[in-house]
Amino acid sequence: MKLKNPPFAALLLFGAFLVTNAYANPTFNEANSYLTLPNVVVGSTVFNNVVVRVDRFTVVSVGGSSSTPPAKENCAYSDFTTAKYNAIQPGMTTDQVNQIIGCKFDPTQTVRSQSFVGHYWVANSGGQIAVINVLFDATGSNALNSPAFKTSSGF
Repeated sequence: MKLKNPPFAALLLFGAFLVTNAYANPTFNEANSYLTLPNVVVGSTVFNNVVVRVDRFTVVSVGGSSSTPPAKENCAYSDFTTAKYNAIQPGMTTDQVNQIIGCKFDPTQTVRSQSFVGHYWVANSGGQIAVINVLFDATGSNALNSPAFKTSSGF
């Protein structure tokens, strides 16, 4: 099936990215026009290994899905992993980062300036301290799009 209106199809694909969030780098295979999205979140459901054929906008496969539990109020050391840290991307909201890590940031550690807000996710368990810091825009809405927008230590 060929697209009758390619500009509309491109707009449709762009719109799909506005309502879903890819947590890892997507890959595109030019040979078969498959776009692979490692993780896509729609509401509280995470879809893994989503493959879309871009020239036809047909879902080829979805590797699986799971409901994401609400983020806990307090972080545990086990909440901090390299995979979760790597999943945090520029433009994400604090709620999205809370969901990825599995716990909420510590509001007592928040740092504010005229140009950014820094939120800290902290766990201190038996002398093991883990920290993730993410810088958001001045309103605290979206993670900054800069190379040093996030840092981590202790895991």
